[in-house]
Amino acid sequence: MKKIGTKLRVLRVLHGYSQEYVAHHLAMSQKSYSRLETDERMPTSYLAGLLSRLYHLPEGQLRRFLELKDQILLARLLTEGHIAPLHTHHL
Repeated sequence: MKKIGTKLRVLRVLHGYSQEYVAHHLAMSQKSYSRLETDERMPTSYLAGLLSRLYHLPEGQLRRFLELKDQILLARLLTEGHIAPLHTHHL
């Protein structure tokens, strides 16, 4: 089972974003964002909303992805074009 932090990292990497870029979008430090990816901190509902907008996903879809115990939704998001694989901008 993937932890939420690992899934946040997968989304970030698939979009080609750096931790600094995502942290800036969330109005937090890179160190604070890093704590989300290492499961030292859980995203609040407010942060989940900001992440949904950043990744162009409906908030409910992001929440379901973070709660899944497997990667079925990730595969669906990739095939439906909701996530563009491995950009290189904002690195």
